[in-house]
Amino acid sequence: LLAVLGQTLPVLASGLVVLESLFSYPGMGRTIYAALIERDYELAVLAFSLYAAATYCATAVVDAVHARLDPRIAVR
Repeated sequence: LLAVLGQTLPVLASGLVVLESLFSYPGMGRTIYAALIERDYELAVLAFSLYAAATYCATAVVDAVHARLDPRIAVR
Protein backbone atom coordinates (compact mmCIF):
# COMPACT_ATOMS: atom_id res chain seq x y z
CA LEU A 1 0.00 0.00 0.00
CA LEU A 2 2.81 2.36 0.85
CA ALA A 3 4.54 1.83 -2.50
CA VAL A 4 1.31 2.44 -4.40
CA LEU A 5 0.65 5.67 -2.52
CA GLY A 6 4.11 6.93 -3.38
CA GLN A 7 3.65 6.29 -7.07
CA THR A 8 0.33 8.15 -7.38
CA LEU A 9 1.98 11.58 -7.56
CA PRO A 10 2.52 11.51 -11.36
CA VAL A 11 -1.06 10.38 -11.88
CA LEU A 12 -2.36 13.22 -9.72
CA ALA A 13 -0.16 15.70 -11.56
CA SER A 14 -1.48 14.63 -14.95
CA GLY A 15 -5.02 14.87 -13.61
CA LEU A 16 -4.35 18.43 -12.48
CA VAL A 17 -3.70 19.52 -16.05
CA VAL A 18 -7.11 18.26 -17.14
CA LEU A 19 -8.99 19.41 -14.04
CA GLU A 20 -7.56 22.92 -13.93
CA SER A 21 -7.97 23.44 -17.67
CA LEU A 22 -11.53 22.16 -17.67
CA PHE A 23 -12.76 24.20 -14.69
CA SER A 24 -10.44 27.22 -15.17
CA TYR A 25 -8.78 26.82 -11.78
CA PRO A 26 -5.50 28.71 -11.47
CA GLY A 27 -2.63 26.37 -10.77
CA MET A 28 0.33 24.45 -12.10
CA GLY A 29 -1.74 22.28 -14.41
CA ARG A 30 -3.32 25.23 -16.14
CA THR A 31 0.06 26.90 -16.39
CA ILE A 32 1.46 23.87 -18.17
CA TYR A 33 -1.52 23.77 -20.53
CA ALA A 34 -1.19 27.49 -21.31
CA ALA A 35 2.56 27.13 -21.83
CA LEU A 36 2.05 24.32 -24.33
CA ILE A 37 -0.71 26.17 -26.18
CA GLU A 38 1.39 29.36 -26.38
CA ARG A 39 4.51 27.33 -27.28
CA ASP A 40 6.41 28.53 -24.22
CA TYR A 41 8.52 25.41 -24.09
CA GLU A 42 10.93 26.71 -21.45
CA LEU A 43 8.09 27.07 -18.92
CA ALA A 44 6.66 23.68 -19.86
CA VAL A 45 10.05 21.98 -19.42
CA LEU A 46 10.51 23.72 -16.07
CA ALA A 47 7.08 22.58 -14.86
CA PHE A 48 7.67 19.00 -16.01
CA SER A 49 11.08 19.07 -14.32
CA LEU A 50 9.46 20.19 -11.07
CA TYR A 51 6.96 17.35 -11.32
CA ALA A 52 9.80 14.91 -12.00
CA ALA A 53 11.74 16.19 -8.98
CA ALA A 54 8.64 15.91 -6.80
CA THR A 55 8.08 12.36 -8.02
CA TYR A 56 11.70 11.48 -7.30
CA CYS A 57 11.49 12.94 -3.78
CA ALA A 58 8.22 11.15 -3.06
CA THR A 59 9.71 7.86 -4.24
CA ALA A 60 12.80 8.37 -2.07
CA VAL A 61 10.66 9.13 0.98
CA VAL A 62 8.46 6.09 0.35
CA ASP A 63 11.53 3.87 -0.04
CA ALA A 64 13.03 5.19 3.21
CA VAL A 65 9.79 4.69 5.13
CA HIS A 66 9.35 1.25 3.62
CA ALA A 67 12.88 0.27 4.66
CA ARG A 68 12.18 1.55 8.17
CA LEU A 69 8.88 -0.34 8.51
CA ASP A 70 9.96 -3.65 6.96
CA PRO A 71 12.93 -5.31 8.70
CA ARG A 72 13.50 -7.63 5.73
CA ILE A 73 14.77 -4.72 3.65
CA ALA A 74 18.41 -4.02 4.40
CA VAL A 75 19.94 -0.64 3.63
CA ARG A 76 23.43 -1.21 2.26
